[in-house]
Amino acid sequence: MNLGDLFDPPPPRWGLRGDPHLWQAMRRRFADDALPADQQGLEKAVETAFEEITGVRMSDGTETVRMPEYRIGSGMSDGMVSGEWWRTSARVLLRDRWHVAVNDR
Repeated sequence: MNLGDLFDPPPPRWGLRGDPHLWQAMRRRFADDALPADQQGLEKAVETAFEEITGVRMSDGTETVRMPEYRIGSGMSDGMVSGEWWRTSARVLLRDRWHVAVNDR
Protein backbone atom coordinates (compact mmCIF):
# COMPACT_ATOMS: atom_id res chain seq x y z
CA MET A 1 0.00 0.00 0.00
CA ASN A 2 1.20 3.52 -0.75
CA LEU A 3 0.07 7.00 0.21
CA GLY A 4 -1.98 7.39 -2.96
CA ASP A 5 -4.04 4.35 -1.99
CA LEU A 6 -5.49 6.29 0.96
CA PHE A 7 -7.42 8.34 -1.61
CA ASP A 8 -9.40 5.33 -2.80
CA PRO A 9 -12.33 5.24 -2.62
CA PRO A 10 -13.30 8.91 -2.77
CA PRO A 11 -15.41 10.23 0.10
CA PRO A 12 -19.21 10.23 -0.25
CA ARG A 13 -19.49 14.01 0.36
CA TRP A 14 -17.46 17.04 -0.65
CA GLY A 15 -17.19 20.62 0.52
CA LEU A 16 -17.31 22.29 -2.91
CA ARG A 17 -17.36 21.14 -6.53
CA GLY A 18 -13.61 21.51 -7.00
CA ASP A 19 -12.77 19.15 -4.13
CA PRO A 20 -13.12 15.91 -6.15
CA HIS A 21 -10.65 17.27 -8.70
CA LEU A 22 -8.13 18.14 -5.99
CA TRP A 23 -8.70 14.72 -4.38
CA GLN A 24 -7.78 13.03 -7.68
CA ALA A 25 -4.78 15.34 -8.14
CA MET A 26 -3.55 14.36 -4.69
CA ARG A 27 -4.12 10.68 -5.43
CA ARG A 28 -1.96 11.01 -8.55
CA ARG A 29 0.62 13.09 -6.68
CA PHE A 30 1.06 10.39 -4.02
CA ALA A 31 0.72 7.33 -6.32
CA ASP A 32 4.33 6.23 -5.82
CA ASP A 33 4.95 7.58 -2.30
CA ALA A 34 5.35 5.23 0.63
CA LEU A 35 3.01 5.57 3.59
CA PRO A 36 4.47 8.01 6.11
CA ALA A 37 5.89 6.40 9.25
CA ASP A 38 3.76 8.54 11.55
CA GLN A 39 0.64 10.67 11.59
CA GLN A 40 2.66 13.89 11.63
CA GLY A 41 4.35 12.80 8.39
CA LEU A 42 0.96 12.12 6.81
CA GLU A 43 -0.39 15.54 7.74
CA LYS A 44 2.77 17.28 6.55
CA ALA A 45 2.63 15.46 3.20
CA VAL A 46 -1.03 16.38 2.63
CA GLU A 47 -0.51 20.01 3.68
CA THR A 48 2.54 20.33 1.41
CA ALA A 49 0.71 18.83 -1.57
CA PHE A 50 -2.31 21.06 -0.94
CA GLU A 51 -0.06 24.11 -1.09
CA GLU A 52 1.84 22.85 -4.16
CA ILE A 53 -1.37 22.24 -6.09
CA THR A 54 -3.53 25.18 -4.94
CA GLY A 55 -0.89 27.78 -4.16
CA VAL A 56 -2.51 28.33 -0.74
CA ARG A 57 -1.40 27.03 2.64
CA MET A 58 -4.03 24.77 4.20
CA SER A 59 -3.27 26.21 7.63
CA ASP A 60 -4.00 29.79 6.52
CA GLY A 61 -7.70 29.29 7.26
CA THR A 62 -8.73 30.12 3.70
CA GLU A 63 -12.35 29.11 3.19
CA THR A 64 -12.36 28.76 -0.60
CA VAL A 65 -9.65 28.48 -3.22
CA ARG A 66 -10.42 29.28 -6.84
CA MET A 67 -9.00 26.68 -9.19
CA PRO A 68 -9.93 27.66 -12.77
CA GLU A 69 -8.50 24.39 -14.12
CA TYR A 70 -11.17 22.52 -12.12
CA ARG A 71 -14.07 24.37 -13.76
CA ILE A 72 -16.38 22.12 -15.73
CA GLY A 73 -19.50 24.32 -15.92
CA SER A 74 -21.34 22.69 -13.04
CA GLY A 75 -22.71 25.53 -10.92
CA MET A 76 -21.82 28.31 -8.52
CA SER A 77 -19.04 26.49 -6.65
CA ASP A 78 -17.58 25.11 -9.89
CA GLY A 79 -13.79 25.27 -9.73
CA MET A 80 -13.80 26.07 -6.02
CA VAL A 81 -11.96 24.03 -3.38
CA SER A 82 -13.11 24.17 0.24
CA GLY A 83 -10.18 24.84 2.56
CA GLU A 84 -12.43 24.13 5.53
CA TRP A 85 -13.45 20.70 4.16
CA TRP A 86 -9.79 19.78 3.59
CA ARG A 87 -8.76 20.93 7.08
CA THR A 88 -11.56 18.99 8.74
CA SER A 89 -13.29 16.19 6.83
CA ALA A 90 -10.53 15.19 4.39
CA ARG A 91 -7.83 15.33 7.06
CA VAL A 92 -9.84 13.10 9.43
CA LEU A 93 -10.72 10.62 6.66
CA LEU A 94 -7.11 10.31 5.51
CA ARG A 95 -5.87 10.00 9.10
CA ASP A 96 -8.39 7.21 9.78
CA ARG A 97 -7.40 5.38 6.59
CA TRP A 98 -3.71 5.77 7.44
CA HIS A 99 -4.29 4.25 10.92
CA VAL A 100 -6.04 1.24 9.38
CA ALA A 101 -3.29 0.82 6.76
CA VAL A 102 -0.37 0.95 9.21
CA ASN A 103 -2.09 -1.35 11.70
CA ASP A 104 -2.80 -3.95 8.98
CA ARG A 105 0.90 -4.31 8.09
